[in-house]
Amino acid sequence: MKIKNGFALRRFADKWIAVSAHELADTRNTLITLNKTAAFVWELLQTDTDRASLLAALTARFEADEAVIAADLDAFLQQAREAGLLDE
Repeated sequence: MKIKNGFALRRFADKWIAVSAHELADTRNTLITLNKTAAFVWELLQTDTDRASLLAALTARFEADEAVIAADLDAFLQQAREAGLLDE
């Protein structure tokens, strides 16, 4: 899975915003605010990857219980799917 072409991540001060690019702006008004962790996942999703690889990268980077990280990752991926952001 990976982020579909046509979406970009921009940083404004201490916030990250995912927006639809020019070619999609007329058909999809997607604007998503991401926290630091979600922005990290977004960057990982710039290339084709899978859930296991994402989970491994998150547990290596952040000090938290793996079950909590997995639940948060699954929630983010579900939201990304519902927003039409992922190619799977």
